[in-house]
This record gives sequence, C-alpha cells and structure tokens, in this order.
Amino acid sequence: MKNKNTIIKYKRYIDENIMIYYTNNSVKKMKQDLANKDSFEKEYSRGGLCMVRGYYNPSLIEEIVTTNISRGNLLKKVTKRSRPDYCYYFHQGEIKLVQKHCCDEVEFQRFEWIDREGDVEYSILTDLDEFSGMVVSKYRNGKIISNSFLSSYFSADSFDLTLEFYEYDQIGKLVYAEMNDISVLGNKLFETKYTLKFNYDERNMLNDCMLSVDGKDAYPCRIPPIVKSLITDEVIPELPGKSPLSKEELLKELRKIISSWQGENIYVISLFIDHDDNTITEFEISFNHEEGQIGEERWNYAFWEQDGITLDYLLEHRNVKWKKLLDLCAASIKQLQKENFLKETFGRDIAVIIHGYEYEPAEIKATKTANPNGQADAFFKEMKVLGIIP
Repeated sequence: MKNKNTIIKYKRYIDENIMIYYTNNSVKKMKQDLANKDSFEKEYSRGGLCMVRGYYNPSLIEEIVTTNISRGNLLKKVTKRSRPDYCYYFHQGEIKLVQKHCCDEVEFQRFEWIDREGDVEYSILTDLDEFSGMVVSKYRNGKIISNSFLSSYFSADSFDLTLEFYEYDQIGKLVYAEMNDISVLGNKLFETKYTLKFNYDERNMLNDCMLSVDGKDAYPCRIPPIVKSLITDEVIPELPGKSPLSKEELLKELRKIISSWQGENIYVISLFIDHDDNTITEFEISFNHEEGQIGEERWNYAFWEQDGITLDYLLEHRNVKWKKLLDLCAASIKQLQKENFLKETFGRDIAVIIHGYEYEPAEIKATKTANPNGQADAFFKEMKVLGIIP
C-alpha cells in the first residue's frame, strides 16, 4: 500500500507539472523557435549523452552521484572529424534549443526546447514530434534550489523521474543536496535516494563532498572541476605547472578499473580516444563480452554497447595531445600484457584496441604495440576483411 500511495504521489506531481508547462501556448512557442533555429547562434559539445542537455545540464550533483559519466566538453570549433553530440541554439544570449545526436543521419531529430518564467526554467523534450519528457528547474536569488527530470513517460504505471533539492547557508554556499532517482515499471516502484553534504575550509573554499546512498554510511566523492566551478561561481584555474600524465598514473587507473571487471566474460577491451586535430575530446575505457558474435559484430566498436567509463579526469588541466596519449596508452597496455595482468584477471588473452571512430593509422600502430604477442590478431584480420583498415 505504501508503494502504491508513493506512485500515486509521483504521478500526481508529474501530471501537475505537465498541466502547468506543457500548454498550447508553450507548444506554439516551441514550434516557432524550431522553425527559426537556423537564425540562432550555435555552440557544439562532445560527450554527455547520458545526461539530459549534456554540457549544459542544470544538475550540480549528477556527475558526483554517477561517477562514470561526464557532461562532456564544448568544442572550440567543429570539423568533419569532431562529430559533436549536441548542438545548442542561443537567442539573445539565452539557450533555447538543444539538439541531441546532431550528427546522426536520421529522418527525425531529438530536441529539447527551453523557456523561462521568472525564477523557473522549464523545457519540453520531443522525439518524433511527440512529448517524451520535461525538465523543470527552480531558482532563488540566482541559485538553483530544485530540479525535476521527467526523462521518460509511457503511461500512469511506467515512467522515470528524478527529483533534486539544494540547500544553502546564510552566505549562499551550497551545503546540502538531495537526489531521488525514481523508476516505475508496471506499477512497481524502484527508488534510490542520494544525499550530499558539502564541506568548506576556513577560507570558505569548497573542500570535499560526502555522499550517502539510501541512508547508509557517507563516503567522500570527487567533485569534477566544471561542477566545482558551477557550485562556487569560481573560474576553473589554469594549472600550467601540473605534471604531465605519467605512465605510472595511467597504469594505476587501468589496473583498478580492469580488476573490477573480473568475472565478466570479456574478450576485448576498448580504449576510445576521440580527437579534433591533436586535441582530445573524449577518453574512455569499456569492454565487450561474449555473446556469440562473429565477424564485424565481434570486432567493430560501432556494434558494441559502448557503456564506457570516462577517463577524462586524468587529462584535467593537462595539455595532453592525441598522439602523445596514443603512445602512452600503447606503452601502458603493453606492460600489462607482458605482466600477464589481463590473462590472470580474465583467465585468457584479451585484445585491447586503442582507437577512435575512424581506426586511423596511428591508432592501428598503437594497438599493435599494445598487443605484442598477437592478442589482437583476430581483430586485425577481421577489420582487414571488412576493408576498415588496410
């Protein structure tokens, strides 16, 4: 009965917000902005596909709670190689439209339309010209106090909803936040509550964040620099003196992540590095596991789940170039192969592919270096048959 009443409460909350913000007038304004979008100023970003609105996601805590996702990065320029994931449309300095998967060759596009009424910012997500969700963000004195993410809405007994609340002290510092992640499927309720406490030093500088899940013991969490700047209104500092990414540091992270996959039926690991010229736009690690795949489905990254763990944090405040990172990854994986770390972890040889979308010659060279004892021979053979690599 308790779950049933809770579902009714959340469903009533959704219906009330839809009635307030999804009106004939808002739909009319949305269609006008969609029709005029080519006259708007544009920005592009890469990454952040797991977050509503990507780089401009209004949440201050999602990246802290969900540690392996990122809001991505704005692109300084757009080229054929850069393949942005989002296009942002601005009118008179305010973001009005967000186009997701903007480079995909599809007959329809996914848009989020954003409008404002006083201290409330609300949006409508459209998919195939149909309502698919909404975001409502409320502010006080310029600071966000709540977010509501209705990310899917199928029926009264099936929907996803995330509710966030923020608390500040007398001088405006964020001291507490709460996220309630809610899923209802066939009238079954799945709910996880995250609470975050932000601690400051004697100079009122943000020191750390303690996270608790469903009331259990709190533990410290990393605060990404972009999120920290949003919380504190501080500009992300340039740190030219920070030491370059070392092989030892990369090896430490790779060992930690790969060890956590022990027991998975893995046959290949991907180190994905996307770039625009020599500038890195995305760096993540993922794997594919055995499901009877053959041919291209087995070896072409485009067919994999691509549920990766971001490694972007290793590059923060560091001027690491694409080819330098390729060499560093190749040398690190080669050492793991020589130590038999992968074979001992998974009970067999594992191919590690270092690549972007195009399998460029420099990436193929790095992959060959990383697999010195033929661990990736099946990959090379199949990709040559497909004509993807020479």
